[in-house]
Amino acid sequence: MLNLDPKSLFRISAMLQEFSCQISDEVGCRVTLKITEIEHANMRDNTAELITVKSVKAAVCEHFGITEEKLCSTSRERPMPEARFICYRLIKEKHPDMPLKTIGMMHGHRDHSSVIHGMQTLNDWLEKEKTVQENYKAINEILNPTQQ
Repeated sequence: MLNLDPKSLFRISAMLQEFSCQISDEVGCRVTLKITEIEHANMRDNTAELITVKSVKAAVCEHFGITEEKLCSTSRERPMPEARFICYRLIKEKHPDMPLKTIGMMHGHRDHSSVIHGMQTLNDWLEKEKTVQENYKAINEILNPTQQ
């Protein structure tokens, strides 16, 4: 077994995801490689809690009362886009080195431009809609219970 630090594991995971994306693009169909769980700790406010992509998705699904399958679906009915967009932003916040293409692949094989659009749309909603602000805050509290 390799003894790698969390940052090295994260980089390897990101490279595997990028490779999976390239294969999918070349073959023209979905390549069924299981998404590698990210083991990179993102230290925030002196907490050593590991916040993985899986834990972000689980928190969002729990808050909205949806399944991961629904989260990654093509549905545009609310709350699906809001849930997805919150996922995009939280994953990027927790794992800033993760490519947008990888984040998109983890959400129903979406393109990086879909992730950019989703994060921009979420920013607009956060400025204007109180319920979106409340949802975002509640999910952050699920992920970071000590930072209330």
